[in-house]
Amino acid sequence: MKTYKNIYFTVSKPIEVILDSITDSLKDGWTRDEKSDSDFRQLAGPDAASHYFHCDKREERWAATLILTRTEPDKYWLSHVLPIEDSPNPFPHEDFNSIADEFLNKFLIPL
Repeated sequence: MKTYKNIYFTVSKPIEVILDSITDSLKDGWTRDEKSDSDFRQLAGPDAASHYFHCDKREERWAATLILTRTEPDKYWLSHVLPIEDSPNPFPHEDFNSIADEFLNKFLIPL
């Protein structure tokens, strides 16, 4: 059976420090989407705990928005990989998992 990956992680520093470290390491068409962060906080309140990243379409990778969501005070979940632009909607399992793995391996694990 094909499944979408669930990636959870625990932070030992304030999330702002983690997000700044991730942002500083972004490359290969990845960017932080601070406007979506801000828009979400306006809708959900100042303590909203979702953080947005964007990847451009590159070679085999589709363009997407990736969302990290707090589940507990020090725990986060890579909750969404959303297709954007001309990406297939919904993403096939393989594409969702490939984008999630890329973010995990390039930006989260090195921290």
